[in-house]
Amino acid sequence: MEGDGSLRRDLCAEFVADSQGGSIDLMAMKVSWLSSTDLWKQTESHIVWLKTKLAAEHLLNTGQAVFGGGAYGKFCSRYEPGKTYELCFTVSAYGHMQGWCKGVSRYGKCSGAHQTWNRQKQEALKCASCAGQHRSSGWHCIHHPYHKKYLAVQKKTTAANAT
Repeated sequence: MEGDGSLRRDLCAEFVADSQGGSIDLMAMKVSWLSSTDLWKQTESHIVWLKTKLAAEHLLNTGQAVFGGGAYGKFCSRYEPGKTYELCFTVSAYGHMQGWCKGVSRYGKCSGAHQTWNRQKQEALKCASCAGQHRSSGWHCIHHPYHKKYLAVQKKTTAANAT
């Protein structure tokens, strides 16, 4: 990287030569590091945007890429930005965090329009995400990131109890 944050042209040329694309144009158009650089880290993850889909498929098929003249190829895989699995404690829903939320407050146990600390009485359970009879943070909720694991455990438990 140069001082202005752009890729060094010689580094891009090395990447093309070292990654052995043959007749495939492996020109890197953009690189973004997923974590801060640290001299003590063994590895660092970064995303490389290539010029063509054919180039990306080539690197995925070979399973490695050499970036920056390293002695060993780096493992490469398709980058798929994930949906955040954090529960927003403002609206009691998944997909974002309360620091960015401008929604109306909803309590995670009854989905009432109030925060946890302002609870008036013991309300019946009602999920703010799916309106089910459970709390928003429970694995019962179909929007919970571990809901499928919950179902698998329930299935195993039911099968074990049946025998």
